[in-house]
Amino acid sequence: MKYFRTGTAADVLNTLKAYRDDLREPPLRQLHWPLLDRLISRETEMTSVWENIARQGLTWQQCHTLLEQIFFAGAS
Repeated sequence: MKYFRTGTAADVLNTLKAYRDDLREPPLRQLHWPLLDRLISRETEMTSVWENIARQGLTWQQCHTLLEQIFFAGAS
């Protein structure tokens, strides 16, 4: 089985955007949309973070899970 790996900051940012889009479906998660949108809009400031995550060579699912954990740790 071939896994897509997040190898660049753009891959990590796209993973975060996909995560945000997934949250648009269940109405219980609507309150998190503005937080994710702000995080995504700060792309320039966050580039070093996305690059650091990308250097880990995570699969898309691992990256998705990591971003989810980071987001919810900051949202609570």
